[in-house]
Amino acid sequence: FMRDATRGGVWGIVREIFENAPCGAVLDEEALPVTPEAGAVAKLLGMDPGFAACEGCFAAVVSAEAADACVAALRKLPLCRSAAVIGEAAGEAIFYSRLPF
Repeated sequence: FMRDATRGGVWGIVREIFENAPCGAVLDEEALPVTPEAGAVAKLLGMDPGFAACEGCFAAVVSAEAADACVAALRKLPLCRSAAVIGEAAGEAIFYSRLPF
């Protein structure tokens, strides 16, 4: 599954995927690639950068076995050097997160 993060940001995508899923998600906020500039603007505006629209960015859900290979392949592309694993599916119909959902 892949989706562009233009509306709702990356955390919005994760929320949509898992709010009605038979499993939950464990997310690592620190792993979300945010440039210092974007982080500063988000802080200035009182926003969580994970919910900010990310034009040209996407989130993908892949198997745990394929995650590292997918990130490695993406990082070979000039515009995807900040690709990262930001969480994993886990549990049964429980949404785990430090995020305010």
